[in-house]
Amino acid sequence: MTLRLLIRIKSLFLLFIVQSSAFAQSEVVDTDYEKGNILNGYKEGIWEYYDADFWQLALKIDYSKGNLLYQKPDTSTYVVYLDGEWKKMKLDQTPRYIGSMHDFVLVSNKIRYPVKARNRQTVGSFNIIFEVDSLGKAGEFKVLNDIGDGCGEEALDKLFELPNYWIPAKLNGQNLASRFTIPITFSMVDDGRTIKPRKKSIVSEIPIAKALDEITVSLVGVRRESNISIPQNQSVYQVTMEMPKFPGGTDSLYKYLSENVQSPDESVQGKSKVKFDVDVDGSLDNIEIIKSLGPAFDLEVTRLISNMPNWIPGTQNGRSIKTSMKLSVDFKNKHVRGK
Repeated sequence: MTLRLLIRIKSLFLLFIVQSSAFAQSEVVDTDYEKGNILNGYKEGIWEYYDADFWQLALKIDYSKGNLLYQKPDTSTYVVYLDGEWKKMKLDQTPRYIGSMHDFVLVSNKIRYPVKARNRQTVGSFNIIFEVDSLGKAGEFKVLNDIGDGCGEEALDKLFELPNYWIPAKLNGQNLASRFTIPITFSMVDDGRTIKPRKKSIVSEIPIAKALDEITVSLVGVRRESNISIPQNQSVYQVTMEMPKFPGGTDSLYKYLSENVQSPDESVQGKSKVKFDVDVDGSLDNIEIIKSLGPAFDLEVTRLISNMPNWIPGTQNGRSIKTSMKLSVDFKNKHVRGK
């Protein structure tokens, strides 16, 4: 190979590198629950993850070097497999999902009420059990005490959308398998009447497992006005297929709360809960405090909701529908968030 040819090949190689760099797709992610960079669809460099417990730093990962830089201390007990049996104990390193636990909230928002379940007014609670092995992979998913009509399958299908990356449990330098359970509840209100669950013929005992936050799938129905003749004892059930949304989404809601809330007493820490209706035009009414920290806090939460911009209303069958919503507002160290 001649020197001229070598120079030509090297020039083309350098040109390829420059062109590839020019077409690299880079994105900066900066939300309440995660911060980092994405390059060509992959996370790179240092990422920080925050959980919804007042959005404190929970995890810091260096994806470029594959290092765990920080994990929020956790002294609670977990369920691990040791010496041939499942045991509840405290660990040197607790198992956790690599990411914000808020990802579970985002996934749960995708769960839809199965058509058969809503037609049969199927409601109730069940559990999804799974294990995280010593390498940090989740598996052995099982639905226990399923209420049927596709509810268990729908919840499990959406949970499978989560990336399967976990920090394994560790005790005395040994990685251990761990076990978790997620309580799932499907609830339904038909024209103001709460539907009660049917009695299960067989109820299985829930194995010992670390419980994660409960996921609730709620559905609201109303009677539809129509020219069709319907017997008085029969209702036509309509479903809110898309829940109302704050303009700009969840991140914008959190930003609105943090920028506008005014704690009446900074020495008081806790959580207020409020219920309100999102009307068909997106306006908010029927504001009701359902968990109070005191009269002054009630007034502040009411003011906060009343001054909100109109929401994007919930819809069913492509039509806007009045929907009841609940919101939690945390008061702690001047740092307030809703969820």
